[in-house]
Amino acid sequence: MKKSKKFIMLVLLISIVVQGLMGNITYSQNNSKDHTEKLFSDITNHWAKESINFLAEKDYVSGYVTDEGYVIKPDSKITRAGYLAVLLKTKKLEVIKEKTKEFTDIKDNNWFKEMVDIASSNGILEGYPDGSFKPNNPITRAEIAALLVKLNNWTLDELNLTIDNFIDVEKNSWFYSPVMICKERGIINGYSDKSFKPHNYASRGEAFTLVANYVKSLNSTELDREEIPAAPESAPENEPENTHQTVPTPTSTPTPRSNKSSGTSPKKNETSDLEIYVYNNNQEPLKKKWK
Repeated sequence: MKKSKKFIMLVLLISIVVQGLMGNITYSQNNSKDHTEKLFSDITNHWAKESINFLAEKDYVSGYVTDEGYVIKPDSKITRAGYLAVLLKTKKLEVIKEKTKEFTDIKDNNWFKEMVDIASSNGILEGYPDGSFKPNNPITRAEIAALLVKLNNWTLDELNLTIDNFIDVEKNSWFYSPVMICKERGIINGYSDKSFKPHNYASRGEAFTLVANYVKSLNSTELDREEIPAAPESAPENEPENTHQTVPTPTSTPTPRSNKSSGTSPKKNETSDLEIYVYNNNQEPLKKKWK
């Protein structure tokens, strides 16, 4: 009789343990499936929702804690440091100590210090003529395309352009090469009026969509083809507004090359040597230096 009771108790105990484990597995599966859907409360109906969730699943982006839960602030401007941090998560790069560049506004205790060191030592960024990086300043749409191209050392020489240019991207502009490279690769699509708005500050949603499309292209998966709405005109909270606009200009005009062999060696990346013009609010040049 005692043995029978012990056996029944053992069976009941095993049953309880198994049910508990199955419940945890089911919860874990459901929680994983709905994680990104519930994580950010401010992208339910946002055009960049799919791209943001894609990056969140890979732990490339994270949000802000509020009383309403986590938010990602897709329509706020993204900072130079913020974009760089997300972009560098797509590649396994390390700091090359002997090539690290020191910036006057980067301190050892800054959260983005290692990211800036990785980027500068791998030739991805140079900074401003005054020795600063301006990590908390917003970044333009042209600049987010340029950094992606620098990250991969892409050049127009590798492509045979078969696409139309954006109406506001001139061939003699410093960003022509990176913008057209990203367009040819299907990473950016621009606006419905065939413009790109290169001088507009990029929103977080726009920057995340570019990175998501880039990552998906590496995996040969379908790219996001939705049109990107205009970024907000106001500056994001807690970010200083620029009083001067820095406009880099290439030393030579980038020109797309045909697919025919010319018998000459490829040119250097047109985006590597830049000339910096600094303008005041009246668009009057203040100074010119080489980067």
